[in-house]
Amino acid sequence: MALARPRGLINLFGLASAYRRGEHATLLSFADALRPDAVDLVDDLKQDGLAILIASGDRPEALEDIARATGTTAIGHLRPTDKLALIERLK
Repeated sequence: MALARPRGLINLFGLASAYRRGEHATLLSFADALRPDAVDLVDDLKQDGLAILIASGDRPEALEDIARATGTTAIGHLRPTDKLALIERLK
């Protein structure tokens, strides 16, 4: 039994995992929906002069739609220590 992310199918089906049990595999698709007020909130923060950056442990492909929708930059594959180091550099 295995649960894995099928890299080749990400662009076709959005976010997905492949559940495999023996020879049988099922594609499980899902979405990380933004809060309804997320775009407006990011716009308000930008108007206040703040630079917005998404720092995540997720794969960059998983962040693309969110970054595009909010007009932000996203960095993926970050460990917690990477995020803390990024915060220190940005201070």
